[in-house]
Amino acid sequence: MRCRPCGHAGPSCSRAGRSSTRGARRRATKPTTGGRAEGEDWRKAGLDRLKTTVDSVTVEPGQGEAKVVVRSKVAAPDVSTASFEQAMTYRVDAAGTVRLGHQVHPVGDVRTLPYLPRIGVSLAVPSTFDRFAWYGRGPQDSYVDRKDGTPIGVHSSTVDEQYVDYYRPQDHGNHTDTRWALLTDGRSGGLLVSGAPEVSATPYDDLDRAAYPFQRVRNDGWLTLHADHAVTGMGDTPNPVRERYQVRPDRDYDYSLTFRPLSADEVHSGLPRGAR
Repeated sequence: MRCRPCGHAGPSCSRAGRSSTRGARRRATKPTTGGRAEGEDWRKAGLDRLKTTVDSVTVEPGQGEAKVVVRSKVAAPDVSTASFEQAMTYRVDAAGTVRLGHQVHPVGDVRTLPYLPRIGVSLAVPSTFDRFAWYGRGPQDSYVDRKDGTPIGVHSSTVDEQYVDYYRPQDHGNHTDTRWALLTDGRSGGLLVSGAPEVSATPYDDLDRAAYPFQRVRNDGWLTLHADHAVTGMGDTPNPVRERYQVRPDRDYDYSLTFRPLSADEVHSGLPRGAR
């Protein structure tokens, strides 16, 4: 499992004909019906090619758990004026539970963007962990400004079933008002995350590179679980996303998530304790 900060998302054509880049990451195409393509601003700031440079790592052994603090800078290698400073604090106990505290500080030109597609972390999980379940809105995807017809409950599917076959590949499968989400292979193991109000799972990380469905490139050997603190809404054509549904680029973020392995019973049932 790899855990990385998420500031970019794939583009979304329903946002006033725009695309977005999430985490910043969402859809990023030219506008087709007026409005501005925020994807152009996000690409200029490098949100579609963020890389993490570690500044420091400290480890503090404790009673019953270890604490690891990783401070780093997240930016595009070819952009010097836009970045995120972050601290990720991991508290790991003997049972394998990881409590992650994430502090994010946008720097420079990032703070002048119209908004960010998302703030959160993404986890690379083996592609065999293709059974997805969550307690939140579903079964269709939902966003902070698109919740009608998506009742809160326990939902399950495969990761492939989360993909939405839009005429142009784009951001898909988000689920809002989420309490927990999990991925499992149904046989040997699984991962549960809680504390993320927005979650999604996908086999495609670079959909904003594909103009047509046949240009999609599936991740080679892994699936991506997005565990997000905030995701910008969708808006509609030709109306932009309302300000109250935007992830602001000019403020700091501080939130926490919890990850834990599934028990054998949870793996076989595909649901965590108390959800069956």
